[in-house]
Amino acid sequence: VFLPLIAIVGAAAVLLGLSFGLKSVAAANAQKEHLKMMQTLLPGSTEFVAEPYSGEDANIRSIHKAENGYVIEVEQYGYAGPIVMMVGVDNAGKVLGISIISHAETASLGSVAADNSGKGIAFREQFIGMSGSVSVSKDGKFYLAKNACCSGWIPAEDVAVCSSKGQWLNAWDIAPENA
Repeated sequence: VFLPLIAIVGAAAVLLGLSFGLKSVAAANAQKEHLKMMQTLLPGSTEFVAEPYSGEDANIRSIHKAENGYVIEVEQYGYAGPIVMMVGVDNAGKVLGISIISHAETASLGSVAADNSGKGIAFREQFIGMSGSVSVSKDGKFYLAKNACCSGWIPAEDVAVCSSKGQWLNAWDIAPENA
């Protein structure tokens, strides 16, 4: 009667020990991945120091200073939830890299920006080399889209103007009863 109970308690103790042991391994691996990502976003940098941030922009989660610039982690609310990104910026303020860390966007539209398809890579690369604030450009390359819960920049070639909801549903091949 006691033998099965002793076996269960022993197995639980072993699993608990493994859990504590693997937690530190997982944390170390996460730190390595984080460093690798920052080095990718800010080529040529090897060491990063977390900088305190007390500015007014609540979207900034962390700032890491490196030899040739900064990696800034930001969080912005998207269509379906928070979007967490890391942006590498050189000391002159020029964007060197962008990575979308996590999101909950729709599979057909929003998530394309984060994936490694041609469209996803092109979306992220369009910001490489930019500096200053991004706004609707005189040459019409970007538009700012806003609604009650979120906002975001859209490349001009992805913008279409619809005169009615029906026209929009037809463009996306959505039956009106499914809208």
